Amino acid sequence: MDDVAAVLLVPGEGDPHGLLAEGPCGAAPPHAFRSYVKEDGGWEWIPGPTAFLPEEGALVLAWDGKVVPLGMDRLCRVGTACVPPENRKFWLSLSYTWKQALNYARLAETMGLGTIVLLDAEGREVT
Repeated sequence: MDDVAAVLLVPGEGDPHGLLAEGPCGAAPPHAFRSYVKEDGGWEWIPGPTAFLPEEGALVLAWDGKVVPLGMDRLCRVGTACVPPENRKFWLSLSYTWKQALNYARLAETMGLGTIVLLDAEGREVT
């Protein structure tokens, strides 16, 4: 796992749970997309607003070895909404660590919220 520099969560087709949906006042969660520029087809994240939402997008939970709080917050809001009240305690964290980013992504995948993609420092998928 030492070569993992980023954690993404790719939503199911059509983003049924709204992981990448716009929030109030047009706020969008941090998302990465498969690059059309890179020859190896790696992933890219362009921080800030984007002019388009690519077909193959992913929620950014960690990037460049650091947790992305806005991505984690979006995942936790979606995760909280998808479970009964008695099971929400896990999702109600106020601080996020690298280990939590992986654990939340794994739980989200088991819940059917999306598929985990781990990247190296160059944006290539790590198996």
